[in-house]
Formats: sequence, structure tokens, C-alpha cells
Amino acid sequence: MRAGTLCAGLGAVALAASGCDREPEPATPPPESQAAVEEPVASRGSILRPEVKAEMTADVAPAPQPLEARVYFDLGTADLSDAARADLEVFAKSIPDSSWRIELAGRTDPTGDAALNRRLARQRAEAVRDHLLTLGVDPQRLTVSDDDTAQVDTPPESALPMEEARRVDLVARPGPSDASETLSNSADQTD
Repeated sequence: MRAGTLCAGLGAVALAASGCDREPEPATPPPESQAAVEEPVASRGSILRPEVKAEMTADVAPAPQPLEARVYFDLGTADLSDAARADLEVFAKSIPDSSWRIELAGRTDPTGDAALNRRLARQRAEAVRDHLLTLGVDPQRLTVSDDDTAQVDTPPESALPMEEARRVDLVARPGPSDASETLSNSADQTD
């Protein structure tokens, strides 16, 4: 056994001395049945400290959840009550930063003329928008929805009381960051 090792070692020295530039052939991998099964990263220990397990971490923080609120109105009016004004103040203060966008959707109960209800729903959403503006919310962040769902379909047997159908739904969501706006604006400009 020793002689074989010595011969192999001498053979390597002889090849190196002869200036052979050939690289050795790679070893053939073992058949799949003999191949070692790779452990998941999280179950392996650290190379230097085996007792420390490697942990996989996410590079991206989870997206923040939208903030939602409702402001209720009396029958046939778009006037904000004192309670509604106080609720809007709390809502405006709870928005994390100025990158968030706020969507407003006016709603009505199903009684009355559909065209009048759509107009009333819009007036309610605008009343909420106007009050948010007085609280210092940037108008660029506010969107009043103009859709055909302004009238809430509330059949008499519904669990939703008519008073709750007369409202404005507010949803605040994170908008694009300033950096991404800057990148998209600079990409749009040509030399």
C-alpha cells in the first residue's frame, strides 16, 4: 500500500517536472443511488460554530396592510357630523407617511332615485375629501371614486341596516416610494 502511494506521488512529480500542462480529468460522480442527500440550508450548522443553525431571512419586508374607515351620514344629506369629523381626524393621523394614497367611495341606501343617489354619494365623498384637505392631507393623495357601485344594494332582509349603507368608505394604501417615482420620471425623459 505504501509503495503504491509512493509511486503515485513520484508520478505526479514526474509529470510536474516534465512541464505537462494538462489538467487532471475530473473524478466521475457517484451514481445517484450513492449520492449524498443535500440538507436544507436552515438545518445545517455554521461552519465555524456547528451549534448555530443557519436561518433563511426574507430580503423584503411584508407589504403594509391598507387602512380602512367608514364615515356615516344622515338620510339624504352630505353634511359631516361632529363624530364624522373626529373620526376623519383620527384616520388622517393614523396614515403612516405621505406616500400613502387615499381612495374615497361614496355610498347610499337603495331607497330613492338612482341618479339622485349617485349624485348624493359623490357629494358625500367630496365632503370627506374637503375635510381631509382642511386636516392637511395633500390633494394629490386623494382619489374620489366615480363608479356605478355608489348605491348599495340592501334588500329589506339584509343584515346591513339602512343607516350603515349611507356612508363613505376610505381606504389608504401605500403608494409608490419617492425613489421609484424618481426612477420612473428619469426613465421617461430623453436626451
